[in-house]
Amino acid sequence: MNKLIILFSFISIFSIAQERSFTLTQAIDYAWENNYSIKDQNLQNEISDKEVEKSYWNLLPTFGVDIGQNFEFGSVIDPSTNSRASIDVQSSNLSLGSNIDLFSWQNFIRIKVAKLEKERVALGTEIIKNELLIQVVQAFYQLQFSREQLNLVELQIENTTTHLSRIEEEVNLGNKSESDLLEMNANLASDYQRKTNAESSYQQAYLTLQNLLNRKDSSNYLFDDELIISKSPEPLKDLYNEGKNLRPEINLALLDEKIATKRIDEQRSSYYPILRAGYSLSSFYTDSRIGAFSDQIIDNKSHFIRLSLNIPIFNKFQTKKSVEQSKIELERSQLQVKQREQEYYNLLSEAYLRTKNTFDQWQSTENSLNAHRLSFEKTNDKFEFGVINIYEYLTVKNNLLQVETDNLIAKYTFYLNSVLLNWYSKNNLYFL
Repeated sequence: MNKLIILFSFISIFSIAQERSFTLTQAIDYAWENNYSIKDQNLQNEISDKEVEKSYWNLLPTFGVDIGQNFEFGSVIDPSTNSRASIDVQSSNLSLGSNIDLFSWQNFIRIKVAKLEKERVALGTEIIKNELLIQVVQAFYQLQFSREQLNLVELQIENTTTHLSRIEEEVNLGNKSESDLLEMNANLASDYQRKTNAESSYQQAYLTLQNLLNRKDSSNYLFDDELIISKSPEPLKDLYNEGKNLRPEINLALLDEKIATKRIDEQRSSYYPILRAGYSLSSFYTDSRIGAFSDQIIDNKSHFIRLSLNIPIFNKFQTKKSVEQSKIELERSQLQVKQREQEYYNLLSEAYLRTKNTFDQWQSTENSLNAHRLSFEKTNDKFEFGVINIYEYLTVKNNLLQVETDNLIAKYTFYLNSVLLNWYSKNNLYFL
């Protein structure tokens, strides 16, 4: 028996440990840390770091060693006399060489492009994080709405059950007809059906949020109204000017414009001369010559220094056409900037209008809800005292439930839109 108690205690402690509580901002942070697309993008960031390093290392000289073993027979050139002879010769060649571009404008351009490409990957990460944030916010508020809707239905069931018990007593006393009891039972069955639908919606909303966070164990999501809801947003023009410079989509388009400009410079660098230098140290050994291996290597060593200047003159207009193509790409990137700015304005203006409209709708449903609650209180009293029949009571009761549901929808639609509006314009979730 004691072992069972210990076992159940352990299971309870383990279950509590497995449950973790999340506020909205904590859920977003967790989603960012555990999303596979973001993790993959972080690896892309590391790859871009390596590309920048490679572009810098490309300025360093190359160095290599070349070792060869040769077998010649028949009429061959004797390496020791440099004359033809009919002999069999074995020889070994050894050379060490180094080359460096003293001046190549293209190498410097590629460093700048690699840095811009690194920034581009980072902005791509921000875009993915923004998209995930919006999904988490939507799922978070949908879960809260579903939970409150379930609470409403449970209150309705509690109210209906109370009246059902009273009516059963009155039917037994002969003060109520059996049809009233049947009608109340039917209404209770409808309430339980609503509860089943509400529970299903809540479970689906919970699962959606769990999947976004890549969580498989149970989690507790806290709705503590931590976000300050702005009921009077700033003018749309001010929000646009403030948020335009914060949007990663626009910054990405601007960065693509910079990259396109550098691509033109990169193509034009093919017009410029390239100055290169090289050095090599070589030696050889041959068995046709008398002397030890080490002696021959020392005696036969030679130095080679090279300085070359490559001046492009004509390459079939390839560079010219490449520059023209890059200029077209620059125009396209400039159009992308304007398109992203327009898309952002459209997004912001729609969010702005939805926030204002849903706030008005919420206030309207609040007024309607207050009126229906007062009406229901009066109707409930009349029904208890037998002033009205059950049909009138159930009509007012069901109307109240519908208005309460409409109020919840309006409330959380406003909450969601206002939070998203703040994110679109200020790149944060808080209204300061």
